[in-house]
Amino acid sequence: MQIDIAFLSRNRYPGHLDFIVFLAALAIFAHAGWFAWERYLAIQNLQNTLSVFRPPTGKRTQSISAKRVGEINMAIMQLNLPWAEFLSAIERNLSGNVVLLGIDPNAEKRMVHIEGEAKTAEDMIDFVDQLGQDPFFQTASLLRHQINDGDRNRPYRFTMEASWR
Repeated sequence: MQIDIAFLSRNRYPGHLDFIVFLAALAIFAHAGWFAWERYLAIQNLQNTLSVFRPPTGKRTQSISAKRVGEINMAIMQLNLPWAEFLSAIERNLSGNVVLLGIDPNAEKRMVHIEGEAKTAEDMIDFVDQLGQDPFFQTASLLRHQINDGDRNRPYRFTMEASWR
């Protein structure tokens, strides 16, 4: 038994309906492409606008010199001084007969220069000795002193140095 299978004829040409479907598909793809292009341009515009507010993400072209790094580290050390303990240790040993004129800490050397005035030489020496015995300070020494003849009370003006632990 033999079966006849009828295939479509090979000489079928597109009709009007096929041409209309093709044009509709072409119009839809063109519209989608145009829409995508507008969105792409809008995104590029937003990225350009935002790049003004963002720091550059490229490699740094400027390097910091070793001297500048040292200066930055010194500033950080000065900021990290134990100020509360430092000042309370000085105040604990300060009497009514001694007035501080200046405090200049050096964080790198862990030393402080203190300038002050005392009514008498004994008050000056007692202040230096008491700072040297305070648990916060390691050593305290008198660097120089002089009598202030310009003041009628003739106080002792002194400069001392103390190192902390």
